[in-house]
Amino acid sequence: MYSNDFSKTRTSRQIQKLLDYQLKIREATISDIPKMTELWAEIMKYHEGDNPYFVLIENYKELVPPMLEKRLNNSNEHVFLYEENTDLAGMIMLRTEDLPPILPFKKRGYIAETIVSSNYRSKGIGEVLVNKAKDYFKSQKCDVMELQVSSKNPAGKKFWERMGFEMSTIHMLSVID
Repeated sequence: MYSNDFSKTRTSRQIQKLLDYQLKIREATISDIPKMTELWAEIMKYHEGDNPYFVLIENYKELVPPMLEKRLNNSNEHVFLYEENTDLAGMIMLRTEDLPPILPFKKRGYIAETIVSSNYRSKGIGEVLVNKAKDYFKSQKCDVMELQVSSKNPAGKKFWERMGFEMSTIHMLSVID
């Protein structure tokens, strides 16, 4: 599983860079919704065509903000932002859920969305956001983390495997006509 010990695979300069990145993460607030909406739109455009869910609808500027506000006001959901100067470079949306007693885990931490702006990809921001998510889930007494990644996103799958995730199920979709 993913480890907070960066020293095994990183140079001291890389470790310092990741620690500096952690200082640029904060909790999202209602006033962040306009920038969060645009970042969400960017990832929808990026994945457009991957599957029927990834469609940037014309009136997203009206529909996405209430969805984000609902998430920010939900006690089981949490959003962290990564800022670079005045840019919103990345965000990670989290949800916690108690699991049925028949399962070996008691509480799940679910990574609902992880988005890093195209201008800031491959700079370690995603890794730092995932590390923040893991720390948050630990504080909420979660004992397992889950997420979904598009089957048509090989770079995303590789990233999540590097973060210690492994495939457990296959999520399938069929549009009902």
